[in-house]
Amino acid sequence: MEITGYLRHIARTNETPDILALKYYNNEFMASYILEANVEFNDVIVYKGGEEIVIPIFDTIEDDSTQPPWKRSQK
Repeated sequence: MEITGYLRHIARTNETPDILALKYYNNEFMASYILEANVEFNDVIVYKGGEEIVIPIFDTIEDDSTQPPWKRSQK
C-alpha cells in the first residue's frame, strides 16, 4: 500500500480521525494514516471545525482480502 497523493479536507465541528477514515477509506481502523499525515493535530481528539486535514490517497486499500489469514476479521 503506497501513498499516491493527498486530498485536503476541511474538518467540520465534532469530526474525528476515525470518522474521516470511515468516510474516505470505508474503514475507521485506518485513522492512523490520517494521524500520521497530520502530526500537528495529534493532540486533538475531536476537531473544532475549520482545520485543514490532509487525507493520504493509497494505490490500494487494506481489507480482509489483502490481509494475511491471521489478521482477517472473524465473520
